[in-house]
Parts: sequence; structure tokens; C-alpha cells
Amino acid sequence: MFRRPSLLGQSGYNRIPVQQYDVIIIGGGLTGAAAGLLLARARPDAKVLLLEASESFVPTSVATSEIGGLFLTSTLQLWDHLAREELPSHGPRFWFHNEDVLRIQDATELGAWELPPVPSFLLREDVLDQHLLDRAAHAGCTVVRPAKVTDVLVRPWDNRVRYDTADGEHEVRATWVLDASGRTCVLGSALGLVHPNRQHPVSAIVGRWTGDLDLDGPAFNPDTDFGQGPAVARRLCTNHFQGYGYRVLVQPAGGRDDDGRGLAVTVLYDRRVIDLGSGADIGDAYSSFLSGLPATRQLLSRASLPRQRLEVIPQVAYDVEQAAGLGWALLGSAAGFVDPCGSPSADNVGRTVGAVLRIVIDQLDGKPAGQAITAYDAAFQRSWNRSFEARFRDRYLLCGDFALYWPALLMDRALYMLFEVAPRSRAPSRAIGRLPMVGALGTVRWLLMRTYARRMQRLARRRMWTGHYGQRNAGRRMHFRADLGGGSAWTLLRGLAGWGLREFEDLGLWAASMVDRWRGVKALPEGVDLTTLPEGIETVGSRTS
Repeated sequence: MFRRPSLLGQSGYNRIPVQQYDVIIIGGGLTGAAAGLLLARARPDAKVLLLEASESFVPTSVATSEIGGLFLTSTLQLWDHLAREELPSHGPRFWFHNEDVLRIQDATELGAWELPPVPSFLLREDVLDQHLLDRAAHAGCTVVRPAKVTDVLVRPWDNRVRYDTADGEHEVRATWVLDASGRTCVLGSALGLVHPNRQHPVSAIVGRWTGDLDLDGPAFNPDTDFGQGPAVARRLCTNHFQGYGYRVLVQPAGGRDDDGRGLAVTVLYDRRVIDLGSGADIGDAYSSFLSGLPATRQLLSRASLPRQRLEVIPQVAYDVEQAAGLGWALLGSAAGFVDPCGSPSADNVGRTVGAVLRIVIDQLDGKPAGQAITAYDAAFQRSWNRSFEARFRDRYLLCGDFALYWPALLMDRALYMLFEVAPRSRAPSRAIGRLPMVGALGTVRWLLMRTYARRMQRLARRRMWTGHYGQRNAGRRMHFRADLGGGSAWTLLRGLAGWGLREFEDLGLWAASMVDRWRGVKALPEGVDLTTLPEGIETVGSRTS
């Protein structure tokens, strides 16, 4: 449904010569270049214009999950580049701590025991973006760079875009305009469709460090259980150092730069729980926070952080009211973003690009597209909202308790492998364009995930009331296997069993809390609101320990 017929200024069009294209793509990174490349392959005769604002891509690091890996390998056919230039990912790994943890070896560890059955990658995104953009140009797309979009007029099947280059102002016209500008959200912002997700009040501070500590090297005693750990490389995992209300995401920066291979270290924190301040002092708060956690202090003991490599994102999550209309669509992160943990961004690129390009190609072939656009937008919104409810809402408030987190994680991973990865790995062409939480199977998955996510929140509150939150965060090693069949089913059963065990423990904690109340014993710190915990009432300030 097309709700907003125009945006930005409408006056002054046709003052300069207008070139006609079939599709204009705003943004030449992974999302835009992938869309252009796939469109050029499917319709070599289509006139596609790619507008990229930057002169060169800024070095950034990103991890893919299995669906994103399938998109890069089976759909985009990038195996050669990935093998030469990027790093393999050995899956997610989670670390928990309490007052007994003085170093990484003491922390409770949760992660994959063996290599994932479907390849995933740790990407230096700037290198991949440039490679894809070059391939899109070679396939026949017209690439203009740097090109700053200054004005857009959106009308059904007749869009106008103005952009500036070094040689002046240009105006182009197209049947379709696709926004692949990422967090910039050029089209969505101008249409007034983008809104911060206040239910996920998470901020991020991202630093690119040089030098690092080899988690798999001789710095750790090979005779300990840590040194004799899983059959994967810990340094090739996306390592999450977790606590109540925060995550520190540490992953190797793919490729090399002038300073050698480094680490991308992101502090993500729920502002209802943790306050790291703002303004000029945020860099000091970031460094102090990492220094105050024994594991990250040890990890970064040989690393340094250039000041110019710090990025602050005050509000990470945002949604869009509408993802597509008559002749326009939002792709990848331009259609919304929730959280870098769980690596959903590359997955969303494949899902949105695949679904939208099918509609675009059909429309360019003369088929009616109105109903398909309406159906896609409705399905996208339903899937997006369900995914947030099931996977992300208040999940940071579970991060500090291993006993609750591991059953939820195992069930999440198993359902992801069974419902998404396994069907697409058997038919790689289905790796794109399929939304995860719609349809009969998607609805079943959503209902189950939402049920245990909400229940875990209630269990977390009781564990906080009784002082048991985080008690198992030291000295434990738990690994899981999640293949495409029996291994995932077994992982799901383990997660369900862990959930049942937590419910059994909760009965005992409930009885203990009743006794404490009868005796008049207060089980919570002064000032904590019992009715809403753990929904962000406890503020810990600039936390350093």
C-alpha cells in the first residue's frame, strides 16, 4: 500500500536533463551491491544505477550466521573471495562472570564444540563491499561514486532522484528506487517511516583495537581444561562477555590494515540498567568499563585503541512503519535494525533482497505487483515484530545468569537450525527471500520462543529476589553440537530439559522467599522495585567491576 506519495522538495524537477533507469539503488555496500549484482544477473537488459555516497568504505567488521553464509556462498557465489580475503567464523561463544572470576579461564563458558555444519564468516565488511561493488559494475550496473543523494520524489512507478557529484547536480528517473543505505535510512527517514525502538533501549560503543591476546595460544596453560577445550578456535568465534544488562562483543577484524590484524570490541548496554554517560567522556567510560571486567581487561592487555576508531550509537534499534510501496522498497538495515548480537544483519540482507527482487523482476516483466508488495510488507512487519518479541525483547536482562541463559540459547540455536538453516541448506536457492516467523512453521517457532523467553524473565526476577542470580557464572564449561538433523534435535531436548530444571529450582526459591517474607527478611537491595525487576529498575551506573 502506497501511503506517502512524495518526499523532500518537489519543486524544480525537470530543470536539468533526466536519464531513465529501471532501478535506482541508494547505497553501494553489501546490501546495495548484492541487489545490483543479482538484478543484473537475472535481467541483463535492465538499466540499474547504483549511487554510493562514500569515496571509500570505512573499515568495519561484521559476523554472519548460517543464513548469511548461505547467501554469500550459494546465492552471491563469493567462495573465492571469502576463501582469499575473509576469516571463517566458528560460531558464537558466551562468557559469564561473578565475583569469583579473576581471569578468562575462571569464567563460565558456553559455545559450540565443533565447526558449524554450514559456513559462516567474520568479514572485514569494507573489503567485501568493494569487491561486490566491483562485480556489480562488471555485471552491467552503472555505479556513481561519490554521489550524495539530495532529493527524492516518490510516485507510483515513476521516481525521481537528485544527487550531487564533483561535476555538479544530476537528476535521474526510475520505475523502482531501492534504499540500501543501511543505518543512514535515506528513503525511510525522508518518508518519516523510521522510528527508534524504545522497547529495546540499547546503546553501543564500538572500538577497533590493534593487537590482541590469542585465546588459543600458549598464554593459556594447555594442561588445564581451558587449554583442552573445544575443537574450534575461540579467537574465530564471536565472543560475548556478558553481565546483567550488557554484552561486550569481541570479534577479530577480518583482513589486515596498516596496524595488522586487530579486534572489533563493542560494548552494548541496556540504558535502563547501565549508564555510561555521554559526550566527551564516553571514550573514557568505554575504556573504564572494559578495564573493570577481568576477562576483557586480560583479553585487551596487549591491545591499544586509537581514539579516532571509536563510534558511539546512542540508540541501536529502530523499526520502519512500512518496508515497500508502489515502486520503492527498503533493503537490509534500511528496513530496520535490532542488535548486532545474533548476527541478524547479513540474514536480513538475504531475506529482504531476495523477496524484493522477485517482485521487482516480475514487475519489470509486465506482471502486476501491487498485491505482491502489500503481501510482502504485511509479512515483513509480522515477521519483524515476532522476531523482536521472541529473540530480543529484554534479553539483555538475562545475560548475567548462565543458569537461565544456556537453556534459552540452546533452544534458540536448535530452532534456528531446524526451521531455517536445514531447509535452506538442502535447497540453496531458498536461502534468500524467506521470512523467518511467518507461515505455519514460523508461527509455531515464534510461539515456542516467545513462551520460554517470557518465562525466563519471570525466573530471573525470582533469582534476583533470592540472591541466586549469577551463582553458576564461574568455573563451568558447556558446549553444544547443532548439526542439521539429530544434533539440533538433541540440542533442543537439552534446552527443554534445562528449562524444566530451572522451573524445578524456582519452586524451591519460591518456598525460600515465602519463608523470608514471613520472617521479615529483605532479599533485595534497598530501593529496588520488586514489581518490575528485571525490567531495568536497578541502575548500576558506570560499572567497573
